[in-house]
Amino acid sequence: MTRQSGDLPTMLINRARRLGQLFYLVEHAAHHARECT
Repeated sequence: MTRQSGDLPTMLINRARRLGQLFYLVEHAAHHARECT
């Protein structure tokens, strides 16, 4: 694994952003499901 140290923050930011989107979708779906019932 030859990766420059400068790529690490970008990778972490991308991963965090992806996790944030997933979390937002799950929260939105859960909120919608709670309102429907």
